[in-house]
Amino acid sequence: MIGEVKQSRDQFDEAAFIKMEGIARRLLPDTLLFASLEREPTGLINREIARLSEALRPLRIAVSWYPLHEYKFDPSPVR
Repeated sequence: MIGEVKQSRDQFDEAAFIKMEGIARRLLPDTLLFASLEREPTGLINREIARLSEALRPLRIAVSWYPLHEYKFDPSPVR
């Protein structure tokens, strides 16, 4: 599994998806994930994930958006 996480979904541009496509073609992961601290993807992200899903299907690489949950950012006690 490989992926790219950005602080804001607005930081994703076409170049980020092209870069990750090249990396995925070289590493051949089972899954290629994208995420940001905002749970919902933008229209650009949805289009690029659909494009990559189709392009990487012959290599059996699943492409998806991973919604990070707020609880992952809550403080937790160290035990």
